[in-house]
Amino acid sequence: MMKKVIVSLLFSVVNGYPSLMDCGTEIAVGSTIMSSVAIGDTSRRVIFERDGEELTCGQSKYEPGETLTARINDASSVRYIMEISGGNFDSSCDGLSCDGTRCAKGDGSSFPDGSGEILTAPSDGSDLVLIGGFASGFGTVNIMESCTLLAEEDPDDDDPQVIVVDLAASMNELSTLVDAVASENLVDVLAPPATVTVFAPDNNAFSVAGDIDNLGDTLRYHIVSGSYGAESFTDGMEFTALSGDIISISVADDTVSFNNGQASLLVADLQASNGYIHIINAVLTPPDPPITVRGFMIDLYCWQLNPDTRVALDGADLDENPEDHTIHCMRDVTVCRENGFGIVVEQDDGMYDLLYAFDEAGNTAALAWLDSTTANDRIGVEVTVTGIATGNNVVLNDLSVPELSDVVIRFHRDVIAHTGFLIDILCWEREGHQAIDGAFLDSNPQDHSIKCMRDVPICREMGA
Repeated sequence: MMKKVIVSLLFSVVNGYPSLMDCGTEIAVGSTIMSSVAIGDTSRRVIFERDGEELTCGQSKYEPGETLTARINDASSVRYIMEISGGNFDSSCDGLSCDGTRCAKGDGSSFPDGSGEILTAPSDGSDLVLIGGFASGFGTVNIMESCTLLAEEDPDDDDPQVIVVDLAASMNELSTLVDAVASENLVDVLAPPATVTVFAPDNNAFSVAGDIDNLGDTLRYHIVSGSYGAESFTDGMEFTALSGDIISISVADDTVSFNNGQASLLVADLQASNGYIHIINAVLTPPDPPITVRGFMIDLYCWQLNPDTRVALDGADLDENPEDHTIHCMRDVTVCRENGFGIVVEQDDGMYDLLYAFDEAGNTAALAWLDSTTANDRIGVEVTVTGIATGNNVVLNDLSVPELSDVVIRFHRDVIAHTGFLIDILCWEREGHQAIDGAFLDSNPQDHSIKCMRDVPICREMGA
């Protein structure tokens, strides 16, 4: 006697009837032709395995009596586990009906929702059989003695759509992620009206990652605004996550990875009513944040490098208030340029120390800019120094002057990241390592007519 079971738990949250779809427009006799399952207006890929090895649709050939395992993720994230095996074909089978423990679809008959052919019997007379059960998001496994996949709508469910956060919550392998989202109060971020794509690390990924600093920002780094299925992924594609950081996509030989191999795609296209979940095998970490050191580019000052004194050679308070010494040159003069430029930063005692100097290329770029400006334009300029954080230090990569589109001063050195002022700091005798005598400057004022916010003598190399 045929026993009919309505699998209402599996599909009750989905509008319409489920259907099985073929690999393409042609259904090859003797092949396993299911590649996805359509539930309402949503499709899910079917993954076939033989002895644990995944088969593509065209590779899913089987022999009568052989068993293949198929895994389907439906729109409500309930995993339906099937086995497909050979069996005796019952030509009277109408739709996807059941005979004992076997569910079969006969040649030419239509599926209940009118979606067309589902399974085609092999030419040897055996038919395709679905045996198995489904596992709900609560971990309950139900084995069906006989079955039909005709769904019943829940009359009490006015909105059967499954949103991203509920889809994730129904999957055991995402329980760590779900708990983390709740703990960081991000549930509403994943809920309508927002449309989101979540690159979801599985439980093992979180276990490997261990304790995560700034968990909230890390979770936001896995969420992208908008709905993106895996078919839209292309090599070199980039997404801007809700954290503001970039996620890069690499596609090679049908393998999708993220951030230059930081993580790989495990399961794609778990679709919810307001977006997608793609399961990945590692927790993504954004690139190290840039460190910005802001200060003022000051030309033509004489800075004493003695760490015990740290004062300007003329006695002015450049050591405490370098921002007050913005230079306005009345005429072009060559002063201290041969010695290069550097950064001073404020120390704990309120004084400023030299922290690092430009390399040769940096000095050349700075001097090129100075030579390209007119005297009246040579005003103290705020500059931006950008680098990458490495613990308590920063590796400085470039310094750019906002007014200059063509000049980028590049250098590399590990420094403590502080706000500082860019000044011409190396105004001293190279051989004797002594600061130039201020008296010499005062005796030749016509050679260095510099006007500042206050009158401050400047120093220069001996000569013209």
